[in-house]
Amino acid sequence: TASHRINPAEFPLTEEDRHQLRVDRGLTEESIAVARLGSVKNQADLDRLGVEACFDDLGSTLIIPFAPPNEHGLSLFQLHKRMLRGIAYPPYLVPPRDTDMVVLAESPLKALAAYQLGFRAIGLQGILSHINRIDELADVLRMQSCGKVVILLDTVWDIANTTKLPADREEPIVAHAYAVALEARGINAVIADLPMKYVKETISATDEKLYLRADVDEALAAGLTVEEFQNCIDAAQDAWNYPAPIEIKIQGLWRAKHHAALSDAKALEKLLTTRSPTEVSKALATLAKCVRSAAYDSETRRYDSVALGIAAELLKQAFKPFAPCLTIK
Repeated sequence: TASHRINPAEFPLTEEDRHQLRVDRGLTEESIAVARLGSVKNQADLDRLGVEACFDDLGSTLIIPFAPPNEHGLSLFQLHKRMLRGIAYPPYLVPPRDTDMVVLAESPLKALAAYQLGFRAIGLQGILSHINRIDELADVLRMQSCGKVVILLDTVWDIANTTKLPADREEPIVAHAYAVALEARGINAVIADLPMKYVKETISATDEKLYLRADVDEALAAGLTVEEFQNCIDAAQDAWNYPAPIEIKIQGLWRAKHHAALSDAKALEKLLTTRSPTEVSKALATLAKCVRSAAYDSETRRYDSVALGIAAELLKQAFKPFAPCLTIK
């Protein structure tokens, strides 16, 4: 809406925010200028932005304008890590680069880091922002005329086993969901990881578990080179070949297609044909958890018996080629 558009020149970046972008995220002055980043400095700025918030609660925060501006030079904007009500934010586009691929990052600043490393990039508004708006995302990617989309969300590892992706973290599951959903729409999508040398210990905000994480802008600040980043892109793999536990792949398939995943025999066949009986069993157990969760009514604290019955029948149909004697209760 018009009330959510600004002239970025009216909100110059504070030195404090500039320092944070340079030191903590590794961005250069050129990248900062290209993105036209600004700052909220006081309550008057918030009022001019039309944001209903108290500066004492919000504090200084970045303003991220979206390109391109309209005919009046005004741009849709986002406050860093704070969504404005009533706006379905589009993917964030950085200026074009002469490459045949696009890096899909989980935020505008991470997309800007990929741009600085020499790639075209698109930023989501958090990893889940377009999981239910895949068609919109696919349309934007097609307009970029790219040969390949490299999905680069935060890279996570199990702290006890650095060769294993934690099956309870959203990042690898959602990366698989985006890859499968985009592939189904005719877009060549692959998943990339950052180098292990840039991980750091992180505590999950949801369950307080300790895990290892690396993200592209913090890695850039820590010395990630263009060559290292190019190696990550070159090593990217599609959702079917990406080395992840079967539980992650099944959850990604579920998130990508939800109930349709159960009856999508081709997708399951592609995923399970070469798997061992143990992995097929894990896949079934994981998918059963997904449908149980979907059939649970949190208000009544009961399961929808009809939904569970339909799901059980679909599960039997989907897994019959891999487990002929399967019994589902």
